[in-house]
Amino acid sequence: MNAKIIIGIDPDIYKNGVAVYDTEEKDIELKCLKFWDLIQEFESYLVPIHVVLEAGWLIKKSNWHNENKGSRVSSNIGKKVGQNHAVGQLLEQYLKFKNISYELVKPQGKVKNDYIQRLFRNMPKKTTNKEERDALMLLIKFIK
Repeated sequence: MNAKIIIGIDPDIYKNGVAVYDTEEKDIELKCLKFWDLIQEFESYLVPIHVVLEAGWLIKKSNWHNENKGSRVSSNIGKKVGQNHAVGQLLEQYLKFKNISYELVKPQGKVKNDYIQRLFRNMPKKTTNKEERDALMLLIKFIK
């Protein structure tokens, strides 16, 4: 892989968590973008990029978020999870169509902001949200 920019994405119906790692500058940027803003982000790069896309739909057990929550809560969670999966699948279709290098990764689990701050002591952004943290965790193996 010869990508200069590696982008981790936690797909979401409203705000996609995005972590952008510049492999030459060793710079990390975290942000949340709406779907079309994310597409514009992809199209703005003039250098090779590689995308690491969180792919929750690859998990065989489809209701792993819903256990012991009650039917109404489970229904709402299931709906949101399904919408997020659909966004991720659309992003995958876009990446294939545009011939952008990418890989799918199963969700890794949640981490807290203080863990990110300990792991990345030079992070310019002191407070992160869960979408940004999830996107950043997808890039761990690339950050040296």
